[in-house]
Amino acid sequence: MTSQLKLATKAAGVRPVAAGARPWDDVPWRSLGELLCERAQTCPEHPFTRFDPQTGDADLGYGQAWALACRWAELFEAADIPPGKPALLALPNGADFVGAFFGALLAGLVPAPTIPRRSARTVGFLSMLSERTDRVDARVVVLPSDQQEQALIGRAPVVTAASLPGTARDRSPGTRGDLLGLLQFTSGTSGRSKAVQLSQDALLFQGAAITRSLGVRPDDLGLSWLPLYHDMGLLGFLITSAAAGCSVYLLRTEAFISRPTIWMEAVSRERATITSAPPSAYALAARLVRPNGKRPLDLSSLRIAIMGAERITRGALEAVRNNLVPAGFSWGALVPAYGMAEVGVAVTMTPPGRGAAWETVDPVRLQRDGEARLADGEGQDVTGCGFPLERTEVRIVDDQGHQLPERRVGQVLVRCPSLMRGYIGAAANNHGHVGVRDGWLHTGDQGYISAGELYVTGRIHDLLNVGGNKYMPEEFEEVAQTLEGVRAGRVVAVARENETVGTESVVLLVETALADADARRQFALNIRQALSRRSLPIGDVVFVPPKTIQLTPNGKLPRAQYKARLLAGEFTVG
Repeated sequence: MTSQLKLATKAAGVRPVAAGARPWDDVPWRSLGELLCERAQTCPEHPFTRFDPQTGDADLGYGQAWALACRWAELFEAADIPPGKPALLALPNGADFVGAFFGALLAGLVPAPTIPRRSARTVGFLSMLSERTDRVDARVVVLPSDQQEQALIGRAPVVTAASLPGTARDRSPGTRGDLLGLLQFTSGTSGRSKAVQLSQDALLFQGAAITRSLGVRPDDLGLSWLPLYHDMGLLGFLITSAAAGCSVYLLRTEAFISRPTIWMEAVSRERATITSAPPSAYALAARLVRPNGKRPLDLSSLRIAIMGAERITRGALEAVRNNLVPAGFSWGALVPAYGMAEVGVAVTMTPPGRGAAWETVDPVRLQRDGEARLADGEGQDVTGCGFPLERTEVRIVDDQGHQLPERRVGQVLVRCPSLMRGYIGAAANNHGHVGVRDGWLHTGDQGYISAGELYVTGRIHDLLNVGGNKYMPEEFEEVAQTLEGVRAGRVVAVARENETVGTESVVLLVETALADADARRQFALNIRQALSRRSLPIGDVVFVPPKTIQLTPNGKLPRAQYKARLLAGEFTVG
């Protein structure tokens, strides 16, 4: 074992299993249940999950989390569900999620976390639950106690914490890490969400590998608003915190959405040492932070601030440097990373302490030749996403699958011990750019390697092909967002066929509250001129009302959704 894992296991009293018991011999747990059980036995009073008191959730020590999981396991067993079947968890970040997730595993079920209801509307929510229940053949649906409005979702019974037994017998934690441990729904930004199948071994490997890569210690406090139904929230905080034997403070995702300042305020108040979010969330937090306000923030406790889940722009990084660093945020704490649900969560990570770094490359060589050559002057900024985790390989290949040398742009392929078993349903495994072939995950992302570090340039399905050149939508969005009146995350670049010129043309969807026709024409002209200065071709600028463009709950921009709405005639030029 490495020294960091020895420190974590020694502090919690965890005994490693014998070498050869796993595909890797330095992960000391044979199942997620055994991980939680070991923590409960050796450090029962140590805080595991903490919550904002306003949610009404009680904090859980490791011993309390185990006892709660056992109660949930008895509830699931009382429903007489066949082992190996999924349990759909539509719960917000809270104690019920922690208990139901581990309880499902103890009962031999497979947790399938999904989006919880966030408003009084039930029609769309129940339709989504019913579709996902049928798709993965879930045999039980878990809802919050105040949302049990019907007994069945499809053919699956609905259960809530209100039916939990007061106590539960202690039980065996199980030792079958080869069994499925999670059905992870993808974000669905490029189409219909798919359900990724991950074994308990894969989840345990990810938790241990992230712990070692970042040097997470038992005295660390993670803090996250990321939803636990998403890989960054579940793997990045709940499972990794258990693997490291540390604590995590969980904010409700909806609380962050309604008041984004709650994130950095909580980091400052709780003296959190680790946090994580997409770059757009950091940019938003930076824009709203007032270092010298009535309640000045002190972000000096953060030693690890992971940034991932979407392409990392220089604008987001500079927002952090200009607005969060004055509040005590250490630039070296910033950890750009790359990953996806199909491997658990993480593929590469920047070494803690180095901070973010980017390259400025020649956009013409990049678009025309697929070469990432450093620019002499202005160019396109690409952020480094760090180096592969242990036992993880990253390869860049061309359209024929041939491996490319450094600084040549191609598709990112990944091979690692936490690779998914596939998606639910044969059709999902044979569709699009993403999938496992010959032991390698074809990620659907484009990038290049420089000095061993991965630089991600964009998604293949998002690429805009104009006049034989390939552009990334973020290039257009970043330029537009530098203009007054354009908010970060409120502009989308997509492409549509232009029959007149025989190629695609770029359409920029931009939110605005401007009603005056002359003001809108001038605004569009300003956008066109800014893009022209960067040699970016623009077809149409389409204005949409405020609040039209929305990020997914985990901070991604669903471009495919807005392209479909544009092609359906929902948005008009002008």
